[in-house]
Parts: sequence; structure tokens; C-alpha cells
Amino acid sequence: MMVLVLVSSYALRPYILLLHYHWYEKLSNTSYDYSVTIYPTTYPLFTTDTMRKYIVCISWEQFVIVFVALYWMGSDIMFAQITTHTAIQFRVLRHDLKYITQTPVSRDKNTEKVLIARLSAIARRHHDLYRHCEMIERIYNPITFLTMLLTAVNMCFCVFRLEKELSHKNWDEVIKYLFHAVTLIVQAVIYCGYADKLTYQSSLIANAAYDCQWVERSEEFKILLRIIMMRSQRIFKCTAYGFFSVNLNQITVIGNTAASYFALLKTVA
Repeated sequence: MMVLVLVSSYALRPYILLLHYHWYEKLSNTSYDYSVTIYPTTYPLFTTDTMRKYIVCISWEQFVIVFVALYWMGSDIMFAQITTHTAIQFRVLRHDLKYITQTPVSRDKNTEKVLIARLSAIARRHHDLYRHCEMIERIYNPITFLTMLLTAVNMCFCVFRLEKELSHKNWDEVIKYLFHAVTLIVQAVIYCGYADKLTYQSSLIANAAYDCQWVERSEEFKILLRIIMMRSQRIFKCTAYGFFSVNLNQITVIGNTAASYFALLKTVA
């Protein structure tokens, strides 16, 4: 939703101004400002001094911004979906492990064989889930790294521009930059929040292994259970190329980094 609002704040402005000109100002013998495009930039090798060139320019910019918005939302939604599904699988695995011995406690060999087979299947599922987590981290390494880095830099520039626009009381620009800053924060929270939830669910497997009724079980069962507990002690943490962990604490780091960049800009300015 925030991405759509941000994209709309840039994409709809030329069309609104163009419609306003044709409805209210065209008959007043005034010319339209063809420099108002979707992106606040100028093109050195292309000028929008006619209506045809202007329509071509904003149409191309519209296509690019829609593509960027779809890529932006698709990447975020995919990360949230994958991490949520994996976290649910960890939760199901924790339930199965905790209640694996909810059968009459006995030393019957057939019962022990069934329990060992179930525990072996749980151990394989646990190993596969960690492989999926590592695959998620490997795929999203460049995305999370650039997202965290660019979010801090963009937030710095947004705050810098907000201060300038507030001093000039340009409320339209203030609203646009405010939405931009909020969208950046929401995107960082999506990655950090869902990654933190996945880390939390994976950390509970060792507790589930300890809580199951393992005391009266066979030695082979206890060995398998110890292997699962040892594997669970290395908690999965989603990182960005190993430089930093992607969790909710990273939001504070981003805020501190943005504040440092902002102070630097204030000093240079």
C-alpha cells in the first residue's frame, strides 16, 4: 500500500496538472509547463518542448516507474511469503518434536522402532529447513544488503529535504517526502521483521527437544535427540553477506546511520 502511495505521488502529478491545464487554463492564453515530468530530473539530450515529446517522455517514465513498483513489491512480498511459510514449518516441526512421545511409555521394541523412525524423519525435516533458510539468505543477500544501505541513505536525504521544504512551507513537497520516508521505513521493517520471526521460530527447536518425554526412551532415541539439540544450538540468523544480521535491531542501526549522514550533510551544507 505504501509503495502504491509513493509511486502515485510521483506518477500522477503530471497527469493532474495536464488535466487541470486543459480544463481551466487552456482558454486563458497560458502555456503549459512541459518541464513537469514524473521524475524530478532533466534530460540533457532530450527536451520536452512540445506536447508530443512531453507525452512520449511521461509515457516512458510511467512504464519505468510501474515496472520498478512491481519489482519492488514483488521482491518484498516474496520474501515475506517465503519466510512466513518457513517459520510455520519450524512451528509445526516444534509441535511434532515436543509431542513425539505422547504414547504409552514402554520399553517395547516395536514402540521404540516407531519412535526412532519418527525422530529420524523429524531430524531430516529439521536439516531440510535449515537448508531452505540458507537458500533464502543466499538469494536475498544482494537485496537485503542494498535495501538496508540505500534505506539509510535515502532516509537521510528525505529528512534533509523535509527540513528544507518545511522551512519554505512547501506543503506539497513535505507530504511527498514524508510518504517517501515512511515507505522506506516500512520496507526495512518488512525484511527485518519477517527475518526476525524466522530466527525466533528456529531457535525454539532445542526447547521442544528438551520438553519431550525422553527420559524413559532408549539410548538410540536419546542420541538422535541430542544431535537435534546440538544442531539447534546454532540459531539461524539471516544476514546480508555476513556483514550484519537482518532483524528488528537493525532498524535502530539504520536510524543511527541516517542520523549520522544527516549530520554530515548539515555540516557540508
